[in-house]
Amino acid sequence: VVGRVTMDMCMVAVGPEAVTGDIATVFGGIVSLDKQAHDAGTISYELLTRLGPRVARRYGRSE
Repeated sequence: VVGRVTMDMCMVAVGPEAVTGDIATVFGGIVSLDKQAHDAGTISYELLTRLGPRVARRYGRSE
């Protein structure tokens, strides 16, 4: 995270290869949702319900 976290936005640093329209994985991927929740001192359900309505959602299964 880079800069300030606002009401429903935060900024992250990405490499120069990132372009508009790329998918940004917020939960899952390399660090599981449960691990992120544990590190934040909460549960995974709370992290998911705190996503605001402006965040586009796309669900998938991990392999």
